[in-house]
Amino acid sequence: MKIGLLFATLVMSACSTAAQPPSTRLPAATQGMAIAATTELIATAPKPTRRPITPAPTLAAEPSPVSPDEAVRNITQLFVQWTGEAAGGITLVAVQPVAWPNACLGAPRPEEACAEAAVPGFEMKFDVRGERYQMHTDAAGHRFRVVQAPEPKIGVPIVEWSGGTDAEEGACGHSAIGFEGVAFGACDAPMIGGRFVADERRGVLVDLYDRYAPFKVRTSIGSVAFNGRGPEKADAAIQRQIAQIAKQDHFEAFAGRTLDDFMQVVQWRHINGNGNCEVVTVQTIGEARVRMCESESDYRVILSSEQLTQLYAWYDTFGIFEISSPTHGEATPDKYRFGGRGGMAPSGRDIAVIRGWLGALSQTAADAVRGGFEAGLLEAILARDLALLPHFMSDPFVIAHWQSEGGAIPRAEAIDSLKQMMAHRGDMRVEAYDAAKALAWPSKSDDGARLVKSLRITGWAAENDKAEAALLIYQRPDGSYVWSALVISRDALPVARRSFRRSGYFGR
Repeated sequence: MKIGLLFATLVMSACSTAAQPPSTRLPAATQGMAIAATTELIATAPKPTRRPITPAPTLAAEPSPVSPDEAVRNITQLFVQWTGEAAGGITLVAVQPVAWPNACLGAPRPEEACAEAAVPGFEMKFDVRGERYQMHTDAAGHRFRVVQAPEPKIGVPIVEWSGGTDAEEGACGHSAIGFEGVAFGACDAPMIGGRFVADERRGVLVDLYDRYAPFKVRTSIGSVAFNGRGPEKADAAIQRQIAQIAKQDHFEAFAGRTLDDFMQVVQWRHINGNGNCEVVTVQTIGEARVRMCESESDYRVILSSEQLTQLYAWYDTFGIFEISSPTHGEATPDKYRFGGRGGMAPSGRDIAVIRGWLGALSQTAADAVRGGFEAGLLEAILARDLALLPHFMSDPFVIAHWQSEGGAIPRAEAIDSLKQMMAHRGDMRVEAYDAAKALAWPSKSDDGARLVKSLRITGWAAENDKAEAALLIYQRPDGSYVWSALVISRDALPVARRSFRRSGYFGR
């Protein structure tokens, strides 16, 4: 028996606008996913406390003899952002001027109250990729109703969501998301077949689909029915996360682009423990992004269920506030922005707790990035992979002798030296090492990089299995890591000694 993800009752909806996605109901039969009857998903969204009334626009009572060009351009652009199809692939089949009898453009939804007033506009028919769409619009195409659309193809269904769109009181949006796409629209209206604009989010949903069992629930942001196939039971925080992802996909499918600001809860710009300017951003979909101020790339942290629970508690409790403190000077202030949907103002203690929570996320990201770099570097060294090592090394690279002078040399020259040192096949042992303390090594280089980790390797040379070398890993201001220096004992060099010029690469 094939069962689609169906909502038994959907929230009443108001007029769609060009700033609000048109929506619909998931098709009765989805793409060939056989689901046992015991996993049928039915969710009922809450009814609004009062019927939304679509207000009448301030327009003439009779249709004005205006050109449909502007309206056609606006609706065509909507199809471009919805489908990703170039404007040349979207064909206007017919356009007819109409005086709509009400503010709902002649297409009221079930139980929707529409202000009675003649509204000039157009009835339009489009062909997109060989499929027919029918639209009712106002005179400029800013307001519209989807009257006819082909059945969306979303593949195996993952999740369906229905809830408020935040665009206007009583407005209801609906999305159905599968492996192959996103269907979206206004509740009780034909759905538009859209697309994932962020493949990363598709990957998150697939991971959740594989991990958690099916459920249906009403959350504070709408009703959600999840069609997972995993063994775990999703707790309230995970259920809320899935609802937030479905809502975000709804808006992004309509906009045809990512909407990072829409899902941002908090952003913290500060100086981290390594002395670098860093930005930590936390999103409603259960992710945090950590990046250095001077870098375009970021590190993604997936929040745990406990972290999600705390995040949503703050998000639902506090309102919008911003705090800026010139702790580190005008150029890098400690700046904190929070975009909650609650009505309370945080206390000083609340803010301190949130900062501490964000600091833990920052440290998690730093540890993960550095750990990945360190693991890759050690793997290349222990495997004596001289082709891979340059990807971890700075240029120039510093080679120094213990209790002797050292200097920076070109990376290619450093690789030649390493090749001679690492010619043996003996075992190497690695352990943590405090080079800054043991060697009085500088903690900062002239280019602003900071020493963040040092390791000691024993068994470095062929002729002496007790020979040691210290590897020094630095973090650049952009957050990236680099192996910048190697300090070796004299016994670790079985080849002829060479003198190194003292370099200014490291500040003293």
